[in-house]
Amino acid sequence: MKSASDYLDSTETAVVKLLEGIDSYLAILEKGVGVEFSGSFSSDIDADQFEEWRAANAEAIAERRRIMDEYSAQSFALSTLAGSILQVAAKGIEWFSEGGPVPSEYEGLIKGRQAKFCVGDVVHGVKSGLIIYAGRNQFAHMNDPSLSALNEAIFDHLARGHGVKGMGHIKDPMFDLENETLTVYSANITGILGWRGTEGYSQYRSQMEYMLGI
Repeated sequence: MKSASDYLDSTETAVVKLLEGIDSYLAILEKGVGVEFSGSFSSDIDADQFEEWRAANAEAIAERRRIMDEYSAQSFALSTLAGSILQVAAKGIEWFSEGGPVPSEYEGLIKGRQAKFCVGDVVHGVKSGLIIYAGRNQFAHMNDPSLSALNEAIFDHLARGHGVKGMGHIKDPMFDLENETLTVYSANITGILGWRGTEGYSQYRSQMEYMLGI
């Protein structure tokens, strides 16, 4: 592999197919959107209204539950595809990135070749290269009881970087490593980077070219 462009070209079809697979799983979830009830439960009348609504929409509710179960059954497969993309992206950065200055919040944590990942746009307060680094590592070590201090620091900044004023102490559950309902975060990582839908590959390619100095 002679250059970063060669690397991106040679992995293009693999990344495209992985993105198509991710979108196919997400399409399952989209089929379940559309049935909802809003209201108050402060009185017996409101509760009766809910029971009437539930009876009238029993088939739609059951279908939504079926779709959610189907998606849940495939969610690990989706995360596996997303993790594979992060692996491809991380390897490209390892091989071809010139690196960048270490952000002050990670001083003492980033050492040696890890600085190669200090590149890219800032997303939720974190350089996209570092997001890829932490996402790939969490995917590869999902069964480990804890990650390295650097990986944990990146996820912590990502979880707190939601931008809601005065709520920095609240973590976004999509990136909170203490969220017991999640085992792997790779699909959330590719999602926040915009690697989805018809523009998924173009987003991936442009971000990678920027990080690799193309």
